[in-house]
Amino acid sequence: MAARFGQICGLTVAGIMAFVYGFLFHQERVMTALRWVTQRLSTNWRAKIETFLEEFAKGFAVARNPAALSQVFLYSILEWALTIVSFYPLYLAYGLNTFSLQSMLILTVMVMVFVTVLPTPGFIGSFNLGVYVALHVIMKEPEAVAANFGLMAWLLNFLVILGSGLYFIFHEHLSVKKLVAVEEEGKEMNL
Repeated sequence: MAARFGQICGLTVAGIMAFVYGFLFHQERVMTALRWVTQRLSTNWRAKIETFLEEFAKGFAVARNPAALSQVFLYSILEWALTIVSFYPLYLAYGLNTFSLQSMLILTVMVMVFVTVLPTPGFIGSFNLGVYVALHVIMKEPEAVAANFGLMAWLLNFLVILGSGLYFIFHEHLSVKKLVAVEEEGKEMNL
């Protein structure tokens, strides 16, 4: 089953890479093909999808800039490393039997997969499910320990994100009124 999952993931990654390559170097052809697919939709849906695809294509501009791309790559590696290391104190606190860098990597990957596949508000359920699957199902830790670990890991991550958000709100001198105005402006642009 794991080999089959790996093959499916490999094909998915290859498909995504082909799509990205097409957007980078043959954008007009890809857009023409996508317009052909969306021509059967209503005018409203077609316009929304085409607007989304045009904005999506603008996002690939960073891939043409090697300096920006390397910066994104380095920040991504730093983010993954910090996420993996953030589980270290919890591993020590819970005295898990499977204490290793590999187990923390598996835990991080499972959390990211479930948060991506099953997005929930605040990631409360999907984060916990990823921890539960990694610790209990894969690493055979006790069910109660896996569930409790998931809640504490989510809480600690949430507190870091909340604190960071508050810091930047105050650092940038933002108010709720300014945030609402920016959100309304964004909604008007999407209409």
